[in-house]
Amino acid sequence: MRLREAFEMAAHYARGPGDLERRGFRLGAVGIAPDGRIFHAKNLPLIVSENYFRPIPQSHAEFKLARALPHGSTVYVVRLLANGQYAMSRPCPTCMAALTRKSPKKIFYTIAQNEWGVIDGRDLN
Repeated sequence: MRLREAFEMAAHYARGPGDLERRGFRLGAVGIAPDGRIFHAKNLPLIVSENYFRPIPQSHAEFKLARALPHGSTVYVVRLLANGQYAMSRPCPTCMAALTRKSPKKIFYTIAQNEWGVIDGRDLN
C-alpha cells in the first residue's frame, strides 16, 4: 500500500461523529499487519466536566490501535483539521510506549499537508 493511500485511509476513519467543534481536529490511525490485515482506530471524544478538562491517552487512536495490532505491523497516523488539511500527528509518549510493545516495522505520521515523518521500529528498542 502506498503512503498516501494509507494516510487517506486513516483520515477516512478519523471522520465521523466526534468532538471536532471542541478540538478543531480528528485523529485516525491505520495498521497494516505483516499478513496484510488492516486495523484502524480513531480518537474518542475528550472527557470533560465542570471540574476538569483532561485528555485520556487510552482514548487516543494510536493507543486503541496498539491493543489489536499484531507484532511487526506498519502504522500510519493522521491528524485531520476541520478544514480537511493534515497536521502534526506524532504519537504522544504513552501511545509510543503502547506501539513499541508491538514491535512495529515503521510508524508514519503526518506533519503537514504534504509532509510526513517516519519512526523506524528498530530505533524503538
